Amino acid sequence: MNNESDYNLPPLHPLEKRTLRSLADGKPIDLQGLAAKVGMQIDQMRRVTEWLKIKGLIDVKNEQQTVYELGIEGKRAVTNGLPEERLANTSLERGPISIVALKNITKMDDHEFNAALGRCIKNGWLSVNDGMVKPLLTEPVNKISKLLQVLSASPQSSISTDYKRDIAELIKRPSLISERNIQTTTISIKNNLINKLRNLAIDEETTQLKAEHISSGRWRNLKFSEIDITLPAPTIFPAKIHPVTEFIREIREIMVSIGFVEVNGPLVQPAFWNFDVLFTPQDHPARELQDTFYMKDIVEELNDRRLERRVSRTHENGWETGSDGWHYRWDRYTAKRAVLRTHMTAITVKALYELGDTDPKIFAIGKVFRNEKVDFKHLVELYQLDGLAVDSDLTFRNLMGYLSIFYKKLGFDQVKFWPTYFPYTEPSAQSMVYSKKLNNWVELCGMGMIRPEVALPLGIKKPILAWGMGLERLLMLRLGVEDIRELYRNKLSWLRSRKCL
Repeated sequence: MNNESDYNLPPLHPLEKRTLRSLADGKPIDLQGLAAKVGMQIDQMRRVTEWLKIKGLIDVKNEQQTVYELGIEGKRAVTNGLPEERLANTSLERGPISIVALKNITKMDDHEFNAALGRCIKNGWLSVNDGMVKPLLTEPVNKISKLLQVLSASPQSSISTDYKRDIAELIKRPSLISERNIQTTTISIKNNLINKLRNLAIDEETTQLKAEHISSGRWRNLKFSEIDITLPAPTIFPAKIHPVTEFIREIREIMVSIGFVEVNGPLVQPAFWNFDVLFTPQDHPARELQDTFYMKDIVEELNDRRLERRVSRTHENGWETGSDGWHYRWDRYTAKRAVLRTHMTAITVKALYELGDTDPKIFAIGKVFRNEKVDFKHLVELYQLDGLAVDSDLTFRNLMGYLSIFYKKLGFDQVKFWPTYFPYTEPSAQSMVYSKKLNNWVELCGMGMIRPEVALPLGIKKPILAWGMGLERLLMLRLGVEDIRELYRNKLSWLRSRKCL
């Protein structure tokens, strides 16, 4: 029995063999016709022809054709006749006739009659003088009607040269004839393979080895399809977690590994927790509309009058904190206004107050909102990490230690700190890490010891370590991204090529 190995052919799938047998007569055939001949769905046929094309066994020719077909008015003209031909033939039959009489006989409306009469005069079929129409033809005209009859049977891609000019004119008329471009695929077998493949055997083959084949011993009697491992395989893009989500999970795991517990809270917070508790004066620029998103006509009730009194007195005169305060009259309504949280400290400080004297180590990860102009390093909404730790023995050196460990777990071995100012921490510092990719130091995180003006109204007299950072900037370092907007554009090419963190 002949098989494909007799002809030095590459291994063939049964579907490829069926297709080659159908092409063995050497006649080119379009894709749809081949699919019907072989008995495959059109999509399956496309895959098989692509396999055979890669193996060099067939020729595939793609062509674009222009197809002409009738529109709504064209179909009417097939039934009733083209207006100008009806007009010319009626005039030829009746002889010289008045315009009014000709219009009444043909039963056309004003627009159709005037357009048809104009075309007849242009074509030299009629003349008009003193309201009388005179035929100039010697025999009836039906050339265009014949063309419409042909198109009514089926759309045509090849038009006789006699009709080229007519087609060009008819296409200009609304809904008479339309043209569209179609892609055609023609398949033919390589000429040197025609004789070889006429007797190609199509044996039943097994394409997948199953457990029951082995356990029953049937595999000994099965014929398995050969596999050509040199053929190119399609690129597979497996599902991935979005890099921002993946990074957040990594950050969360690191924080838990160094002994912190996650807390969370609503996106919308009263200004009291977002600003006032953190000793931010009510006339501070950060609280203006150009920096903060306020919820229109929404206020959040403050249900803890004791804490409220402590915070208000701290703002006004320093209360029992040893501070002089801000020397203004604190306004309760301003503190009740609802805002989209501008930092996650609003969440961690509130959780700290609710947990009481338990020496917690807590962190929060979530979206914060800033009224920023979006550019390559700023977003309106971004993710932020905030951490707080309370204990009687904690010092600023512990805070530097926590952050050094955090950064090293992210792959940044070189970390340094320098003093700076933040409204609700003292002392305060900024942290930097050395990026090997950028060959430079990069500023990342604000940190400090919570001030008495914040801690004492909450009822906490022990040292509180605090730090916060935007996660997108840190992720940009990891991924080598220079524009922060790239993280959220969701370009498939970037997402597919990106390696997992």
